[in-house]
Amino acid sequence: MIQQDDFGREGDRFFGSRLRQERLLAGTDSGKLARRLGVTPDRLDDYETGRVRIGPNKLVAAATALGVPLSFFCYQDEKATHVVDADSGRTRWLAVPRPATILSSPNFKQVHSLLRIWTRMRGAWTDEITEALTQSGVLHRTSVLRQMPRGSRLVFEYCAPGLAFLRPCESLVMVGREFLEVPDREFGARTIEGYMETAWHQRPLVQSIRALIATSAGVTLRARYDRVLLPWRYHNDDLFVTGVTLRRENPVAI
Repeated sequence: MIQQDDFGREGDRFFGSRLRQERLLAGTDSGKLARRLGVTPDRLDDYETGRVRIGPNKLVAAATALGVPLSFFCYQDEKATHVVDADSGRTRWLAVPRPATILSSPNFKQVHSLLRIWTRMRGAWTDEITEALTQSGVLHRTSVLRQMPRGSRLVFEYCAPGLAFLRPCESLVMVGREFLEVPDREFGARTIEGYMETAWHQRPLVQSIRALIATSAGVTLRARYDRVLLPWRYHNDDLFVTGVTLRRENPVAI
């Protein structure tokens, strides 16, 4: 028989896991957050692993310290992806899916007009999209991938020229190619997973991402951003996915 304590322990692990994910997304080391919470790094580790229950007051304090709403600790995140660099031990890729309701928040106001079009047109492609992206100031951070006929491959129809890890000339030559062909192949493989999921399920996907990205210039960038992915149909045959990258920090060379 399952005891009530079993549910409590599961909850401790859940909240601890969410706390760790939000800390890593924020780029905050454990020592700094521990000081903000008035605990030792070992106790913070106990919280994050679920060995010790984090109380409501500490959870609220953690949300404040990390600059996120308390609700970020409360929704399910089974599809979060976390990849650690084998050499440095640093987080190379962390992608946390967000609930679609987050899109109504002011932090996503730059895509509100695009979302209104998507909802009104029920995902049908329209010439209004380019105008909405231009007026919102995010066209240079928007990529459009097209699903190839009779297949599942997605190739660039338009590659955002404002992506920090690509030179302007590289953005141009990416048209007609797959995301896997960007300079950092591992980053490309991780990124295309979100586009494929959006195309497959035909619904919006929002991801909060922290990543280390290698560039063709031999520089590695540390980036923190949210990505909004929307599926579109064109003449009921062609399928497109738009990906809007909203920077939450300026990329930093490391």
